[in-house]
Amino acid sequence: MSLLQGEDTDPATIKQLRVGIAQQREVHVVIRNYRRDGSVFWNDLYISPVRDESGQVTHFIGVQNDISEQREYQAQLTHNANHDALTGLPNRAMLGQCLEQGCTLARRYQRFIAVLFIDLDDFKPINDTLGHEGGRFYLG
Repeated sequence: MSLLQGEDTDPATIKQLRVGIAQQREVHVVIRNYRRDGSVFWNDLYISPVRDESGQVTHFIGVQNDISEQREYQAQLTHNANHDALTGLPNRAMLGQCLEQGCTLARRYQRFIAVLFIDLDDFKPINDTLGHEGGRFYLG
């Protein structure tokens, strides 16, 4: 198993796997691994002990699924939920999250936080006249 892991494979997940196997119990994890060619993939991994008639573990069976596409899709959904579809810029939902995080950090470290908010009125005529590419040019 270690041949498929890299330095950014989560150590806690690796430990969870090792402890489960050492304790001869079922383990289910999602882990970032590597193919032989070095490319990254997300692995949904389930390992279970197989016992003989006397209850002794004779071996383990593992089932794994490459869930990279699912993870990419989830990441895209998260991005879409937090960014404007036209500009790609963070939206108000993301602004709220960033402000909350910034305020938490400012309180923790007794620092100040500043916010600059720019509202573009009547931007629609620019998009209507120049198209979305023209609008992006002015925003970019």
